[in-house]
Amino acid sequence: MNEWEKKAESIWAILNETAQKHAEYKAEADKRQAEADKETKQLKKQIGEIGNKFGLYTEGLSSASIERMFYKKFGVEETYFRTKKRDKTTGANIEMDAWGVANGDKNMVVIAEVKNGIDNDALEQMQRIIADFRLFYPEHAQKSVYGVLVGVNIPQHIRQKAEKLGFYLATVSDTMFTMCNDKGFKGTAY
Repeated sequence: MNEWEKKAESIWAILNETAQKHAEYKAEADKRQAEADKETKQLKKQIGEIGNKFGLYTEGLSSASIERMFYKKFGVEETYFRTKKRDKTTGANIEMDAWGVANGDKNMVVIAEVKNGIDNDALEQMQRIIADFRLFYPEHAQKSVYGVLVGVNIPQHIRQKAEKLGFYLATVSDTMFTMCNDKGFKGTAY
């Protein structure tokens, strides 16, 4: 074997060793990435569970205030909490944190959604609930439907959007949850 062949063989050996080391490093990196992905997934799940628990806590904390507010502001005499209804034929469903009916002269339904923080998603959710309500409760089809968003944190820009959409707002105060729309605000009947 001449000198060039020896050098070529040596270079191939180095390349093979480098490729083998690269494969080992890549396998180790892939393994670590899979572990990190698994840990991230677990953390996201745990954070979601904590958020859900805090949401349930906020709903529970606000229920007496909502019931009182429904009665004083809207004349609702019976309030329902954490209601879920599913259409067995279509599979569609509706879920509401609180709602009540005021009959007689008022002839209205009031729906409340409780959130830790009110954001654009909460506004869209309320719009969907109001749009679907009469489909799931046709016995209330002739009633006006009002939306109330109840939240611990309601940024000013969201307050403005909510009022443009005709939603009442309620937030925490010294008496717990109270209406917080601008004075003279009239909600939209849907």
